[in-house]
Amino acid sequence: MTETTGTATTGTPEWVDVTPIGVRREGGDDPVERKYVMVLEADDGRGRLPIWIGPAEGTALALTLQAVETPRPMTYQLAASLLTAAGARVVETRVTRLSECVFYAVVIVDGPEGRPMAAVMNAPIRADASLFTDSALAERPGCDWESFPTGEAELAAEAKEQLTRIREQDRIREQARIREQGR
Repeated sequence: MTETTGTATTGTPEWVDVTPIGVRREGGDDPVERKYVMVLEADDGRGRLPIWIGPAEGTALALTLQAVETPRPMTYQLAASLLTAAGARVVETRVTRLSECVFYAVVIVDGPEGRPMAAVMNAPIRADASLFTDSALAERPGCDWESFPTGEAELAAEAKEQLTRIREQDRIREQARIREQGR
């Protein structure tokens, strides 16, 4: 029998298929203080699981969900490539527990426990693997993430604009370097 203790499950968990449905960013003028949340939704409609993530992870997820190409692989893409090169395959990812306001996840390859954001990015989004969470976590009341005004489309557009500026700066630096070498 499974017991729910508010925000975690003891006993045998009931795994529920979940899908990342988006990333949201809290409003505010100070970019350092803005909060990001990744939202996983139970495929059977039994609940949503908001997981707080960092700005880099939020931007990476937004770029991925919006299918924005980046000039170089992102960290999670490199990790997925390393697994493939090693002949390994991510079978599934499980958001396993919540302890002291921190979620933990297991990537089923060889079972390393890690951060849910890294696990989510390496499982269903890039490696075509299943993603599960304990039903007790998905059914619990969450934060008010729906009030966050910025979704992944805007986050991805902002990141894409920043990548364009960086590419232009790199191009200008490269032209200056070539001119300098020609002197």
